[in-house]
Amino acid sequence: TFPIYIMYFTVATDINGKLATFKDLYGRDASVLASFAAPRKPWDGKRKTSEEVIILDNPL
Repeated sequence: TFPIYIMYFTVATDINGKLATFKDLYGRDASVLASFAAPRKPWDGKRKTSEEVIILDNPL
């Protein structure tokens, strides 16, 4: 299995290196910014879900 990450950015630099901001379409900025203040916990390497892992016969 392998993770798939879908990301979107609300702050980036334009072609001239100037900082540009974009609307927070999904309303995630507040919770992400709040998470920066939380103490960091080391990852134990264990999955945090009980969802079944689907193994593909030929993923590529």
